[in-house]
Amino acid sequence: MTVENGCECPRCIIGECTITVNPRTGEEDVLCQSCGYQKGVNIRRDEKGEIILKDSTKPLEKDNIYYDKYEVQAPYGMASYMPKIGGIGHMFPLRTFENYLEFKESIEKSKDDLQQAKVSRFTEEKIEVEILV
Repeated sequence: MTVENGCECPRCIIGECTITVNPRTGEEDVLCQSCGYQKGVNIRRDEKGEIILKDSTKPLEKDNIYYDKYEVQAPYGMASYMPKIGGIGHMFPLRTFENYLEFKESIEKSKDDLQQAKVSRFTEEKIEVEILV
């Protein structure tokens, strides 16, 4: 797995994207840590999580795999939190307003265990940060 920083976000222009590439599989994820913009390429899998091959009589190789592209052009924002114990923070995009409400509710329930929680979002040409804890 290779992780790179430095890609300018095509949505907010302000943010810096993180690019995660798996050279073995060809999967890729681009994520803006400021506004939550996301795009990438994933291997297509069935309901059980198994890779779907173009030709099941041929071996598992990059040219025998279906790839699906995705893009979240207008996410609600980016959520992050840091626990008081453990010291490993978490960051993830909020695709919808409903995701934001769910995040706020979960933070409210566990705020005594958190050092920090916030949501950043792109509105009217700037990044706004809402501190929850």
